Amino acid sequence: MAYRTVEGKFWSDPAVVQLTPRGKLLMLYLITNMHSHLSGVYYLPQALITVETGIDDAPSDTPSDTLSASLDTLSRLELAHFYAESSVVYVPKMFKYQGKGEKNNRSAAKQLETLHNPMIIQRFLDDYPKVVQYLSDTVRHTLSIPYPAVGIQEQEQEQEQNQEPQPEKNSASAAAAADLIQNTTRYQMVMTGDISPDKWEPDPATVDRLKIGGIPWNAEMLADYRLYLLDNIKAGTPIKFPEKTFVNWCRKQQRIDEIESATKPTTEEKVTPLWQRQGFAGPDEMMTYENDIATFKNDQALGVNLHLAEPMDPRQNGKQS
Repeated sequence: MAYRTVEGKFWSDPAVVQLTPRGKLLMLYLITNMHSHLSGVYYLPQALITVETGIDDAPSDTPSDTLSASLDTLSRLELAHFYAESSVVYVPKMFKYQGKGEKNNRSAAKQLETLHNPMIIQRFLDDYPKVVQYLSDTVRHTLSIPYPAVGIQEQEQEQEQNQEPQPEKNSASAAAAADLIQNTTRYQMVMTGDISPDKWEPDPATVDRLKIGGIPWNAEMLADYRLYLLDNIKAGTPIKFPEKTFVNWCRKQQRIDEIESATKPTTEEKVTPLWQRQGFAGPDEMMTYENDIATFKNDQALGVNLHLAEPMDPRQNGKQS
C-alpha cells in the first residue's frame, strides 16, 4: 500500500485555513486516498468520493459544504482541480511533497501518458517542467514540445548515415502515427473513417474477455465510451488502445456500481456506509482487506501456498507428540 506525506504545516497553510471542516476533510482525502498517485494527477469519479467520504451534493443548510461547492472552492484556492469531463483530479502541490529524484519523475511521466488530455498534462508540466524529459515521443509531439538541440543534431546525423534520402516530412509526426497504427488496427480504422467513433463496437475477443472476467456492460456504458473516444479525437489525443481501455472503463464502472448499490439504504434506515456495516474501521481498511483476499486467491491459484498442505513436524515448534 502506498504511503503519502502530509507535513504539519498543511493545517496552517493560508489557503487551507479558509476551508470549512468538510473542505479540509476533502482536501486531506484527495492527498491520502488509496486511488491517488504521487504525481497528484489521477482518475477519481465523484461517486467514489461520495462513497468514501460521505460528502455529496444533497441539499443542506450549508450549500458551501456540498461536494460540488467544495471542489469549486479548492479550485479557486489553487489547492486542487477536478476535471468533471474525464473524472480526473489534480492536486498541484502533491508531487512536491511525495519525494524527489529520477524514479519519481519517471513515474509521474508514465502517469501523464495515461490521461489522454493535453490540457491537464500541460498544466502539470507548467508546474513541474523537469518531468518533460521523461515523456514519450508521442506525448511530446501531441504537446508540440521541442527536443533539446543536441538531441536533434544527433538524430539528423544518424539518419544521414543509416538511411537513404527521403522526401522531407515531420519525422516526429510520422513516428507517432506509425507507432499508433502498428499497435492497433482498430485505431487506424477509427482515424481513417472506416469506423466512426459513434459506431464503435468492442471486437469479439474483447467481449469474451469481459464475459470471462464477469464484467458487465450495457448500451448506456457503450454510448458513454463512444463519446469519450470522440472527445479525445477532437482534443488531438485519440485513445491508443480502444479495446483495452474499454475493458478498464467497464471494470471501474462495475466497482463503482457495486459500492453504490451496496451502500443504498432502505427507506426506513439511516444511511450507513458499507465499511461500517461490515465492521471495518474505515473505507481504506475495507479496500485493503479486499485487496489482500484477492492477492491470497491469486497466490493459491499459482500454487504458492501449496506448502501449507504438507504435514508439520511438531518438533519444529519445540513440541513433542
